Amino acid sequence: MDNDMNCASSAAECLAQYISYHCNNETDDRNRQQQQQQQNEDVMASWTLVLIGRLKQCHEAISAVLLQQAKPNNNNNNSTKQWYALAAPCLRALCKLIEMNELALEQMNSQKQTFLSTIFGLLQVSTTSHQAATLDPKVTEWVQDTAIYAARCIHSSLDDNLEMVELLSTSQQMMDAFPSFMTTTTTTTTVPNLAQLHVAGCIVSLYQSAPSSSSSSRRWLSTCIMNHVLPTLSRFMTTTVDIIVPKLRVLEENYRQARILWMTQKEDSELESSVLQSIQERKEPAREIARRLKQQQEQNPRMEKAVLRDNQEEDGRQAMENALTEWNDIIMPIQLALEVMANLLSCFIIEDDENDENETKMAVDCGTTTTNDDDDDDGKNLLCETLITNRVTECIVRMLQTLCLYKKTRHHEEAEAGNDELLLLKDDLDELISKVSACLSNCVLSKVFLVETADFIVATTWKDVLRQYPMERGVSSVMAAMVQQCPSLLSELIVEQDLELFQKMLRNTNDETIQRDAVCLMAAAMTTASTAASEQVVTKCTNEMIQCMSTSSLGVKCEILNAIMDLYGNDDFHPKVFLTLNMIHHFQQCLASIMLSSKDCNHLDPQEEEIMFNANRFVEYKLGR
Repeated sequence: MDNDMNCASSAAECLAQYISYHCNNETDDRNRQQQQQQQNEDVMASWTLVLIGRLKQCHEAISAVLLQQAKPNNNNNNSTKQWYALAAPCLRALCKLIEMNELALEQMNSQKQTFLSTIFGLLQVSTTSHQAATLDPKVTEWVQDTAIYAARCIHSSLDDNLEMVELLSTSQQMMDAFPSFMTTTTTTTTVPNLAQLHVAGCIVSLYQSAPSSSSSSRRWLSTCIMNHVLPTLSRFMTTTVDIIVPKLRVLEENYRQARILWMTQKEDSELESSVLQSIQERKEPAREIARRLKQQQEQNPRMEKAVLRDNQEEDGRQAMENALTEWNDIIMPIQLALEVMANLLSCFIIEDDENDENETKMAVDCGTTTTNDDDDDDGKNLLCETLITNRVTECIVRMLQTLCLYKKTRHHEEAEAGNDELLLLKDDLDELISKVSACLSNCVLSKVFLVETADFIVATTWKDVLRQYPMERGVSSVMAAMVQQCPSLLSELIVEQDLELFQKMLRNTNDETIQRDAVCLMAAAMTTASTAASEQVVTKCTNEMIQCMSTSSLGVKCEILNAIMDLYGNDDFHPKVFLTLNMIHHFQQCLASIMLSSKDCNHLDPQEEEIMFNANRFVEYKLGR
């Protein structure tokens, strides 16, 4: 990048937008040649070390300027402004590379010490120099972006990256500084909301990798999560849930009104261009133009008012951008808080191979602390108990119900059809609901709820939330998690209405995740059906799966094959139904279809290959070979 600061800042901004566009569209281009794609990734990754080097210069320069500013009668804001103008886009570009390009991550790891010290240093200076920057709103924006993307870079660099986890865990200075970033604004520091949440995400990522850390480090992480991370997340998950819907309604309406203004101005501009072109083609004299316009104004008085208002009217495009910024300021922190909470809850998920003793430890009752000689287990149990005491599950259920109800009552589906600008808001809501659902799924799988209220939570959530909004993104996965963890309770909840709902989920959607969850739910219904209705339920569900096998995607077909093998692998499980529906014939047809499609695609992933192998063995077993 050029040594001229203005030129370098402009180049960094262009590079950040280019990388963002390239990475966002990379996964959607299925027809791109692999060799060309690899070359593009290599070129993009080559910028990683350049960006780290430039950011190091920014950190050193800003630190030097702040040191000078600390002296009496010294002010050098312009130099700070130039370096922040360069640092902010460089961080955005680097962040996108780390998140989307594996080669960039490898290059970052080759300079991990420099990367971590530089980015962490920028996070520190950008959260302590805000007061000087507030004199210029643009500088304030750059300083806040520097803080947000510095924290995000560190957060993203820790994902499945043990090298960075170990390096950060051994830096006591950085670890001790992390809690200070999760505090509200003080007289000397201002930490943007997203920066606070990304720092909280860093702590949770380190906790997820706790087995590779020392015992003292794991205890410190548990304490930090209880004292700092959970209060930070709660500010966005509990205190805002009751007022979020009114805010979203206002912001959404502002965005729609701004878009209407922009569309009107766009049409007026196109009409004006058309009129000018027509005048040029006719070569109409100025006197005739004036006479014609006067007649039009007399016939349409609103035209004169529009002309007078033209210079005073707000720019529609800018109004749209401002409204979208306000929308994102509300949505994005909540999404990130939910993502961090989902990752934290995943640490307590009880695996299938864990024994009952470990399960009892995880589902501790409120007010009861599990005693264990191992300090690490004590810390984990205490953290789990804190989550339970804070009633995290109840908060998440309430949030899911609120958001689903809001989305259902928006009444804008027809207007959004085929409209990319309006679909942005819908996609944000879908993503928000998906993240809430992920949190709730992890709550269910880890049983992070009060023991004495567990049955009530499951029953009310199933009846009042899940059953009402099964087609929302992620909700079906919560239902599948519940039938996995609470089969005895759900045998009392699943009724005829639910069976019809599962069939609609399997038949009336193209969402593969919902279809696969529907297969899981139908399989659970078959195993938990009462004796009186057992054969009827099994026949109905099995027949629905058979019909779906011929038209569904490969992933759904494999899910159905797995479910049928699990159920009918037991020779005592309704053998009459198995024979009546001619299951062997349908199995063979499905296997032949998968083999044909796999030849066209030239590959099956290892899990699909394993299912195919088991399915062939299943057919041979049932045929008595």
